Amino acid sequence: FLSQMFKDRNVATQLVRRAETAGFKAIVLTVDSAVFGRKKANIKNRFTYPSYVRLKNYEGMDLDKTKDSSPASVINGIYDRSLNWKVI
Repeated sequence: FLSQMFKDRNVATQLVRRAETAGFKAIVLTVDSAVFGRKKANIKNRFTYPSYVRLKNYEGMDLDKTKDSSPASVINGIYDRSLNWKVI
């Protein structure tokens, strides 16, 4: 089970509850980059996610808060980059 910290804390809570229901007993915290990379090929090709692409783990959750469907916009629109120990 892997998740990111969402701006909408309710999404993270729902995912943790699902993990508990599935029998998981621990949460492992890892640290990654707080900024999504700007991939030259994606920019050059104006890559966007097709409208039919769905993130199955997040179905039914209100994550459609991005200005467009580019990978950077999607990631930066839903993930919280200001995470700190107090929040965790």
